[in-house]
Amino acid sequence: MTLKLVGSTSGHTAIEAPASAGSNTLVLPPNNGTAGQVLQTDGNGNLSWVTLPTDTSFPTHLDIWMLTTGKNWSGTNTFTDWARITSQSYGQIGAAMTMNGSGVFTFPTPGIWEIYYQTFVYDGTPNAYSWAWIDKTINDGSNWSSLVEAACSIPDDNQDVYGHSSMLCTFDVTNVSNHKVRFKIANEQGAQIAGSGSGATLKTGAIFKRIGDT
Repeated sequence: MTLKLVGSTSGHTAIEAPASAGSNTLVLPPNNGTAGQVLQTDGNGNLSWVTLPTDTSFPTHLDIWMLTTGKNWSGTNTFTDWARITSQSYGQIGAAMTMNGSGVFTFPTPGIWEIYYQTFVYDGTPNAYSWAWIDKTINDGSNWSSLVEAACSIPDDNQDVYGHSSMLCTFDVTNVSNHKVRFKIANEQGAQIAGSGSGATLKTGAIFKRIGDT
């Protein structure tokens, strides 16, 4: 069956049901909508005007931070000497991460975040090693637990030696007030951590990337 609407001067517009039409009722919206909107169904035949997202591409945020000061630590410690890399050669997208004086990072917006963390380790005595973690809290600083961990060792060859650890994880940030991360490291047998100093070369640092909606 075809419904044909004839123009006032010429031509027509036709609406035709499929050959196997079933029993369907479509209820049009009560207005014309606005320019660029499209019709959307609720699955029960009720139609409404909706505006399509203008940009659904990801990532929506990208932020890079580096450790500025080298560390000659023993035991387990949390990094606090961070600086955001603002050099345009690295690039940023969206709002920046923020960090408090305890080395705790807060996310600018909810979402699924990808976090990359690397450490640059050097000059160990025999059997030196370094162990690193990305810790997360979902209670604004209490009840910390590890998202991911990695380790590296430095051989004893009586030369300047270097090591490296890196890790990658995702974190579902549904509440920016409570969901936060920090970066820890444990050095033993004289392993040292390289900072970037005043330069922008990333040695020990982290990259935050928002890759999707929560």
